[in-house]
Amino acid sequence: MIERPTLWVRAPLPLWGLFKAVFMREAFASRKNTRIGGYMRKTCILLMFLLFVVGMLSAQEEEWTIKIQPMAMKMFGYDEHVGDIFTYNQASDSTHLWYGADYEPLILDMPIGFSIMGEVSYIKNMWGFGLSGWWFRTTGSLDGTVSGNPGSITGIRMWDHTIIPVVDTSAPSGLSPVDYYAENYVQVWTLDFVLIRTLAEKDDNNFRMKFGLKFGHVSNEISKGQNMHAWTNWYTDVDGTHYWDNYISLDEYASVDYSLLVGPVIGFQGNANAGLFNVAGSLNQSVVFGVVDYYGLWTDVDDIYDTVGGESTPYDYLEGTFGFTGQDFVVIPITEAKIEMNFNIGKTFILGFGGFCSIWWNVPVAPSWSIPSDWTWEQGTGWSLNERTLVFTGLFATIGFYF
Repeated sequence: MIERPTLWVRAPLPLWGLFKAVFMREAFASRKNTRIGGYMRKTCILLMFLLFVVGMLSAQEEEWTIKIQPMAMKMFGYDEHVGDIFTYNQASDSTHLWYGADYEPLILDMPIGFSIMGEVSYIKNMWGFGLSGWWFRTTGSLDGTVSGNPGSITGIRMWDHTIIPVVDTSAPSGLSPVDYYAENYVQVWTLDFVLIRTLAEKDDNNFRMKFGLKFGHVSNEISKGQNMHAWTNWYTDVDGTHYWDNYISLDEYASVDYSLLVGPVIGFQGNANAGLFNVAGSLNQSVVFGVVDYYGLWTDVDDIYDTVGGESTPYDYLEGTFGFTGQDFVVIPITEAKIEMNFNIGKTFILGFGGFCSIWWNVPVAPSWSIPSDWTWEQGTGWSLNERTLVFTGLFATIGFYF
């Protein structure tokens, strides 16, 4: 940071000379030169003013800061419990019956993803402005197949409902294997435009307040489902044995999409230097407002064939769809903190590392389908709205410039 010079150190003699030329009578003693002296006084006053302005401008501290910070980020708070693998067992003897089920939860974890953060700020004297923001995207997914053994039932409990696999006489257990999948996609970006006020400053250390506007956007898509295959004797005629050949799929897709979120932000930042080392930190609080659009579609498909002698003929196609759309006004508080350690290389270049955390409170996420009772469309079946507190944490590297 440039040390603030003192105006009188910069030009004491010229100013003093101008002062004498304007205000000391001996410089204009002769009446003959009165008119000329008046012009000279005006010219000197103008020169004094110009020197004063130039001196003040040159005395102002001026600083540009540019930082680029690639980051490895992890999102917490949205590792969804999408279902359970269940296995029902039953055994008996002449006097007792033993039965029960084991459950293995299916948790859709959100992996670490790449993020980018950036900052540009300009400070002159005690005031300045800044532009900063970050972007992040991550997708979590899981899939697999489960099948039972003779004497047990293995399937996937999903949508608050234990779904018994359909009959498949070709499988060892007599019930169809179940394929399942789930995927969750989240993308977030923010941009802060703030005014900066220096509250305290000494040498190269400072403490500043920021206030302005935060802009942001969130998009979230989630899908999950399972597939089964029914295969059983249907009837026999002159062509041979006909099989009931049914490909069953149950699928859910849901999303939220936000308008541009915008709201006030206020925060504080500090900066401390010790030779080659620099420690900086910031804490911001904001509240953003916007509109969120909800969408959901759950689909139940039975694609049925009449299969005989290795040939399949389409028999029937049944498709049930249950959709949902909605819109709501949202208010989302956001708390952000950052700390970094930098190394000054030369007078303008810095390298460093640090940590970042952003907490988005009570964020509406994709709605979810639920079948809490019998396998019918009524009795509580429907869509539910969801909220999650999303916590974004990351470790970043810093490449920056001061000038």
